[in-house]
Amino acid sequence: MGTDRDKLAKAAETLKGQGQQDAPRTSADLAISDPPTPVGTPPRETAADETRRQPGSKTS
Repeated sequence: MGTDRDKLAKAAETLKGQGQQDAPRTSADLAISDPPTPVGTPPRETAADETRRQPGSKTS
């Protein structure tokens, strides 16, 4: 017979693998689930990147 803590841990383990697709995706989830960018592939640009890059400004 397990303690409440054991029950909670088991419940958490059970829930971990379920409902991942249904759960709302946060930016942290997306960062984790996105496959790493292959070496040599330019990073995908977002609108924010385009706004930041202005003529005459130096990009690092």
